[in-house]
Amino acid sequence: MGNNFLPSLRENLNHFIDWLENINTNINNFKILNAPLEDWNDMLEKSSKILGGLHKIYSFAQLYAFEKFLKGISSQISIDNPLTPKDKEKLDDYLCKENNISFIYNTIRKSLTANSLKCTELLGVIVGKLLREQIEMTQENIIIINALHSLTDYDLNNFYKIYKIIFQTEKNRIRLDKLYMEIKKEEIEISIISLVNSQVLFQDFVTIQQGMRWGDENIDPLNTIMKDSEKFISINNISHLLFELLEETKGEILFLG
Repeated sequence: MGNNFLPSLRENLNHFIDWLENINTNINNFKILNAPLEDWNDMLEKSSKILGGLHKIYSFAQLYAFEKFLKGISSQISIDNPLTPKDKEKLDDYLCKENNISFIYNTIRKSLTANSLKCTELLGVIVGKLLREQIEMTQENIIIINALHSLTDYDLNNFYKIYKIIFQTEKNRIRLDKLYMEIKKEEIEISIISLVNSQVLFQDFVTIQQGMRWGDENIDPLNTIMKDSEKFISINNISHLLFELLEETKGEILFLG
C-alpha cells in the first residue's frame, strides 16, 4: 500500500465515522433484511466508499454479516457515542501512519469473512476501539484478530467456559484429564484444538518420572520407568484480553449456557 493511498483511505475512514455519528437510524435496531430498499441503498452508497465492494454483496449471509459488523462498530462510535473534536485530531494523526490504516482495513476484511457472525460482531467492536482509542498494532492484537477470524460460535462458548475453570486454579492451568471431569471431552475436544492452534490457549506437556523398577536401584536413572507425558491447558495474556472482550459483549453476542 503506497503513501499515495493514505489521504484517500484516511478520508474514507473519517467519512465512515461521520456517518456512524450522524445516521438517523439506530443501528442496534436496524434489520437489513427487513429494511426499506431506499434505506439499504443509502447505507450501501455511503459505506461503500470505505468498505469498497460491499455494494456487490447479494447473498443474505453476506448482508447479515455486514449488519453484525455495523452493530459491533456502532457500540463504540455512534450518534449516541461520538468522538470529541480532540479525539478526531488524534485519529487524524493516527491515520497518517500506513501501518495503522492497513491494520484497520485488514481487521474490517477479517470481520466480514469470519467463520462466525458472533466473531464478525466482535471484530466490529475491535475496529471501533481501534478508531476511538487509536490503538497501535501489537502482536497480541494481531493474534486475537486472527483467532476471531477463524473460530466458531462453539469455540467462543467453550473458551469462555474453559477460561472460567482454569482462572480459578492457582497456576492458571489445569491438567487435561481434570478439565474433562469438569466439561465432557466430546463437548470441548475439537474447540481445544482450535483454541490452541489460534494461540488463545496454551498446551503444555509435562513428563513425570515414576521411579525405578523394583531391584533396579543400581541402573542408570535414565532407564527409569517414565509416565506418559501429561497434558496441561493454560491461559495467558491473550486469553485474558479475549475473555474481557467476551465479558463486555456477552449479553448480545454469546449464547452462554
